[in-house]
Amino acid sequence: MNAFNEIRANYGGMHLGISLLLALGLLSKAWRKPSMWINVVFTSGLVLGRLVSISADGWPNDLVRMLLGIEAAAAFTGLALLCFLNKHDARSSMR
Repeated sequence: MNAFNEIRANYGGMHLGISLLLALGLLSKAWRKPSMWINVVFTSGLVLGRLVSISADGWPNDLVRMLLGIEAAAAFTGLALLCFLNKHDARSSMR
């Protein structure tokens, strides 16, 4: 029973809360960069955890490798978008 509670809280509630923060970034310009940083840090943490697990336990199955690729792509895309937003903001402030 405690394990189910922990799984629902972490994989349900926490992810739902983070998703709402990320959605806020889509709706509000003021939240765009903070929500992008949340995405980068969150997905980078997932990638790091998976890489540590791979080094400790060996290669996982196809599903987990696919998730690793998606998470790495999300982290990289988030960083690229942050760079774009920073350049865009710098150009806007020069005008």
